[in-house]
Amino acid sequence: MCSLGLVLFLTIGQIQAVWSQAQGYPFVAVSSITDIDYTIPDAAIEVIDVSKKATGYWMYKAKGQKVSSDKVVVFLHGYGGYNPMIYGHWIRHLVQQQYVVIFPRYQYNVFFPRPNKFAENAAEGIRTALKDLKEMEGIHSVDQVFYVGHSYGGTILSEYMVHFASFDIPKPTVALLCAPGTSRLSGGRLETYAAIDPTIKMVIVEEFSDWVVGNEFSRKVFKESPEDMQKALVVDIPQVLEDAYYQAHHNECYSVDLSFDSGLRNYTASKSLEVGEVNELDYNLYWRIFDLLCANNQHADHILFDTNAFDLCPGPNSTLDALHVQHLID
Repeated sequence: MCSLGLVLFLTIGQIQAVWSQAQGYPFVAVSSITDIDYTIPDAAIEVIDVSKKATGYWMYKAKGQKVSSDKVVVFLHGYGGYNPMIYGHWIRHLVQQQYVVIFPRYQYNVFFPRPNKFAENAAEGIRTALKDLKEMEGIHSVDQVFYVGHSYGGTILSEYMVHFASFDIPKPTVALLCAPGTSRLSGGRLETYAAIDPTIKMVIVEEFSDWVVGNEFSRKVFKESPEDMQKALVVDIPQVLEDAYYQAHHNECYSVDLSFDSGLRNYTASKSLEVGEVNELDYNLYWRIFDLLCANNQHADHILFDTNAFDLCPGPNSTLDALHVQHLID
């Protein structure tokens, strides 16, 4: 399937009555078209904590789970976001689907190391985590790895899509870049992203009201990446719902879960406690896009990369209306 080079402008419809049910934010199962099972009960989570250094990691998996060599996620946090609680509900959502989640720590604090060391540090954490995983589980290889990165983590992921071999880490099977960028910093940015491996499937989610990094970096990566790869650019716009206003801000993908709290505190962690609620944008935007990418089958690809098929939340209880799709204008 050829790349369509899309900007997908999301519109959100009225919240259905189902949202008032005890589950809080149920979502329409799409397992019939993507082989994703959303019925797995809340899994007891095993935590491997090797996070003391700025090259360390946390690893999360379901207790008693037989690890599959093709169910590994690398989750790259944003600047200062080295407390996993910030993205905890998303991590839990992945573990419930039997993924092993590796959460590398590439910063010791918000001042050290410098951004040009972030990718190198995270790569060391990934290599160590995969080595430990193989030894713990008695598996010989990890067949595919799915990557997601937020903010500076998206910048790191952009570099990995070009230089994964140099970093001695697995090639991303898929890459989800959430509000990627570097703000006023420049460390870790490449001059061009034309050498991104065209076999990687990439989706970039850009926030319309992102006053932290804006859209300069996300547009750069999208425009410069190979035309023959499967890629899409999704723009989340501010929305008024029945009882809430969604700003489409830089940290919309935060989903705080205190059971993942490492105890580390800084400005980023404190900010996440203010804005990191779990809502329909988590279930129906970020999580669903990544689930579809990881499903890695023809129908899921058709949903993500075809202008006539892109519908993240099909079904009568959908909270997302039909999407308005436009081509990216240079």
